[in-house]
Amino acid sequence: MIDSNKSMNFYNEGDSFYREGNYGEAVIRFAEAVKIDPHNYRAWHDKGLCLYKLGNYEEAINCYTEAIKLKPDNDTYWTNKGYSLYKHGNYEEAI
Repeated sequence: MIDSNKSMNFYNEGDSFYREGNYGEAVIRFAEAVKIDPHNYRAWHDKGLCLYKLGNYEEAINCYTEAIKLKPDNDTYWTNKGYSLYKHGNYEEAI
C-alpha cells in the first residue's frame, strides 16, 4: 500500500535540502519519496534536478523520464531532460 503522506514528508525534506544547496541529501530524500510512492512525479523531477546539479546527467535523464511518464504535458520536465541530454553529449536527442 502506498503511503502518500510519508512520501510527501520525504519530498518536503528533500525540497528543504535542495533549497539549502545540499543536493546529495536532497537526492536521498527524493529517492525515499519515490520508493514509497513511484507516482510522485515531483520527487522524480526534483531528484533529477539535484542529480543534474551534481553532474550525474545520466541518472538525471532517468529521473526526468519517469516524471514525464507521469506528467507528459509538463514542459519543464521535457526542458530539463533536454538540458541533461545535452550535457551528457546526446545532442541529437536533446533537440
